[in-house]
Amino acid sequence: MKISTRRTMNATIAGVASAAMLFFATSLLAEDSAPGSDWEYSASIYMWGPSMNIDTPPGLEVEIPFYQILNDLKMTAMGDFSMANDQWSFMTDVIYMKLRQDNVNESSGPIRDRLDTSSSVQMKSWIVSPTVGYALYNADNTRVEVFGGLRYLWLDLGVQINARGNPVFDESAKEGFWDGIFGFRAKVGINDKWFVPASIDVGGGNSKNTWQALAGVGYDWGKFNTSLTYRYLSWKFDDVPAMEKLIVKGPLINFNIKF
Repeated sequence: MKISTRRTMNATIAGVASAAMLFFATSLLAEDSAPGSDWEYSASIYMWGPSMNIDTPPGLEVEIPFYQILNDLKMTAMGDFSMANDQWSFMTDVIYMKLRQDNVNESSGPIRDRLDTSSSVQMKSWIVSPTVGYALYNADNTRVEVFGGLRYLWLDLGVQINARGNPVFDESAKEGFWDGIFGFRAKVGINDKWFVPASIDVGGGNSKNTWQALAGVGYDWGKFNTSLTYRYLSWKFDDVPAMEKLIVKGPLINFNIKF
């Protein structure tokens, strides 16, 4: 009951925060809707090639490399939309992933000495991150801003682990997690064309904690730019039977258009 109450309260707080962000964004747009407000819009489609690590409560770890995720990926969609003026920015990042992976044979942990360890993972997930940013510096092809917002993770997850043909772990979870996040992001211009994108944030709420880091290099073609980065995204959880920790990490290719 305490767990349910705490999660309900956190979800309520996150909902209020979402409404406040929407009201704040609407107010700013209303104020700056006149000609010359200089809002710029952009949208991205990206391809993330991550590996995945799932730590389970007994101390077992399931590692799923990218090639196995790619082989068994049923559906995925990844992209973001942003708008910015000289000071403010609003961005929403969305990821959907559905996969079923059997016989991973990559589990490890305190019982690794039990030979012939295999695992199976079934997962559907949404990751949605709306944020509001404020520019600390915006000149010379460089923008550095502080941002805050929310990260929503929805998971339908099942994890099974066998050792020497005997089941040692079999749990599932179907839950949503709202976390408040705070961080910094930047687009640092090397010259007129090349730039370095970077971002880092931390937070917590329904999960015990979450954090993310991203960095790489990009090239600006004008109305279109591309970038290659490495993205690391992590959560820790309390009272989730199927997992204690989830890490998604790997290279990311982004295709962005400005309009």
